[in-house]
Amino acid sequence: MFKQSLKSKLDYSYKSTFLIVCVIAGLCGACNPDCKDIDYGDQYLIDTPGFLFPYESGDTLYFQDGSGHELIFTMNPFLGMEKTWFEFSQDVEDGACKGESKINSRLQQVVTNLRSDSLDYLIICHHYVHSIIDGTKPLFIDIIYASIGGGIATDHRTNDRGNEAYFIDSTPSYTFEEHLALGTKEFEKVYSNTYPNGSQIYFNHEFGIVGFKRGSKPLWVLDRIE
Repeated sequence: MFKQSLKSKLDYSYKSTFLIVCVIAGLCGACNPDCKDIDYGDQYLIDTPGFLFPYESGDTLYFQDGSGHELIFTMNPFLGMEKTWFEFSQDVEDGACKGESKINSRLQQVVTNLRSDSLDYLIICHHYVHSIIDGTKPLFIDIIYASIGGGIATDHRTNDRGNEAYFIDSTPSYTFEEHLALGTKEFEKVYSNTYPNGSQIYFNHEFGIVGFKRGSKPLWVLDRIE
């Protein structure tokens, strides 16, 4: 009898709590009748002076190490070059509609995949529109990302779309050099990242990935693209 009475009280308590939560949620919705999702539509990559996507469909990349060994990358015939859209949705982070409305958009992206013929390397180059929620509105920027696999990657903004002030205090995650010699080759305007284990990746807008190494393994330098 006591157990049944206690169970009834607990059931009543749970139901009361549930009703209170529902009432509060309803009142909040009534207080913010204008909190609706906002759709910013399609956001295309912007043509940027001095920047073109470095790869074309059907490209074959030839790299060499210091001993003259050659490493060839060919495009995946099914995933070689894709132009797609990413459906983006995120909560508003400030103001009266914080957490109650979403910001939606479709972000354009171009992706290429090239796999090595003999070693376990996969080049991924990804140029895409990125969205940052700044309080109640999104900031759109264009980013280029390049990876050789194994967590070895580099990325940077290619177009701030007028949002330069937002990044004024940000520290670049890469090293940039106007001129760089890799082995017997010289390259211009190179972005690079070096990792604690000795891994490195080098990238420029003209050729894409121009050099890389994994840990203590040899440095591979781009020789040519055919």
